[in-house]
Amino acid sequence: KRGEIEVKSVMRFKLGSVFDISQTDCPVAEYPRLVSFGEVSQDHATLYEQLRSYCEDQGFSVEETALRSIKLRGSYTPSTNEIRLNEKLQDTQKLGTFLHEMSHAFLDHTVEAFRSEISEHQHEFEADGLTIMFLSRFGLEVTEGTKDHLASHYQSFLEQIEALPAEEQKKYNLNLSMDKVNNTYKEHIGAMEEHLNQLNAGAQSEDYEEEWEQEM
Repeated sequence: KRGEIEVKSVMRFKLGSVFDISQTDCPVAEYPRLVSFGEVSQDHATLYEQLRSYCEDQGFSVEETALRSIKLRGSYTPSTNEIRLNEKLQDTQKLGTFLHEMSHAFLDHTVEAFRSEISEHQHEFEADGLTIMFLSRFGLEVTEGTKDHLASHYQSFLEQIEALPAEEQKKYNLNLSMDKVNNTYKEHIGAMEEHLNQLNAGAQSEDYEEEWEQEM
């Protein structure tokens, strides 16, 4: 009546398309400039191959393949005991991703558990913790990305526990998670190191044979 136009704000949703870099015409050679795949490292590559064989001896398959998104680094499928790694990862990133997915496998993280958001944070925190213990044991640097990932899920895990009713909070216990990580580490580290020692001894034996043959 006063010459004003009535304005209404309405929230609407519509379907949109989101593209992964692998769905564009960006040359594969340019991917590393946009997405970090780690660095080349013979030490990391050797340890990866050795730990991969240990993991496979425990009944888990490990495959390097093209994942549905270039940004996905790896996955673990409990129903098939399969670890899948992005085939584009370089040695440093490949080892770190492999250890994280292997940790999920060793910790027996099931699909059902990941249907709960709070359990997802809990299990990511546990897998990061076990990964860091393995990296530290083998004298490798723990990246800031791994530390940040652990800290983020740890904080979210605690916040979601605090938001639960008192009775529900009893289902989740940080000390139990830490005990599980420590026990899993102790369960595997001895056998893991023995496996590495056997592989290294075999490699040294082959080197001696090669040197002897060359001298002859």
